Amino acid sequence: MAFTLEQLNFLKLNVGVAIPPEFIENKKREAEFKKRSAQIAARAEEMKQRRDGPQIEELFQRAKGLASQGKNFLEALALLDETEQRLEQPDLPAPPALPVWQEAKDTVDAQLEQLYGKLKKTGLPTLIEVASEIESVLENYRTKLVAALMSYDAATGGAKDQARAKASQIVASYQASLSQDKHVIAADTNPFGVPVNIRETLGTALAALAGQLATAG
Repeated sequence: MAFTLEQLNFLKLNVGVAIPPEFIENKKREAEFKKRSAQIAARAEEMKQRRDGPQIEELFQRAKGLASQGKNFLEALALLDETEQRLEQPDLPAPPALPVWQEAKDTVDAQLEQLYGKLKKTGLPTLIEVASEIESVLENYRTKLVAALMSYDAATGGAKDQARAKASQIVASYQASLSQDKHVIAADTNPFGVPVNIRETLGTALAALAGQLATAG
């Protein structure tokens, strides 16, 4: 039969049962663990809303795992201390979104610069016009999204949610149109020996941004 701390104290004080001090101490720790772990469990929704929630939850689960063994309450309580401290600290800030796009954009820009240079060297007005059209289309992708991501990264409070919604909308729009854009396809499949990977490079960045923005709320 497993006795509660109250029952053990009763037996010790009123019946004279000799109970090892370490056993009593372990029971005290067990009672404290149950009380504090219940308090932390009540904040489960708060943990889910935090960006560092998975790390905090992992600490909590480790504490419960030790406590379930019935003899490691000292270590389990130390993990509860760490869990509670993390919960009281400010949440991790949202990572900046612009660098994700900037890196992909720079890669594509370097590829296109080589392609434009080759097209313009031909001196053929038609190919020079093609280069201009491709650049015009890509500039539209660059300008609007860069502005939206800069606004998102700089925003705080309620404005953050509005900026995130706008950036997410532009990202979704670009994802839908990028792979179908004839100018982008022309650049990616150019026959002039210049490797260009707009759809793959920007598509990967857009997918990463979509995921980041979706989990940033």
